[in-house]
Amino acid sequence: MSAPLVTYDDALQSLGNVPNLVNCPTATNIRNIREDMCDKLEAIPSHQSNDFGFRGMIESTEKSDLVCPGKPWKIWPNPGNH
Repeated sequence: MSAPLVTYDDALQSLGNVPNLVNCPTATNIRNIREDMCDKLEAIPSHQSNDFGFRGMIESTEKSDLVCPGKPWKIWPNPGNH
């Protein structure tokens, strides 16, 4: 699968406003941020999955495998400056 072209502006627009932790981080606030980010990252098409985008990047391996079986998220090596 070829890598879809995603620009910085596309990603920034998809991520939009992220919920904050206000004054006191709680388990609920942290879970809400994580779920919000998972949903937003899913909307950005990736080289590994057009359907689930970059969700696997922050999703647990077990949960990611349930959603997208047989295709674990792989961290691609940094190609360096070019």
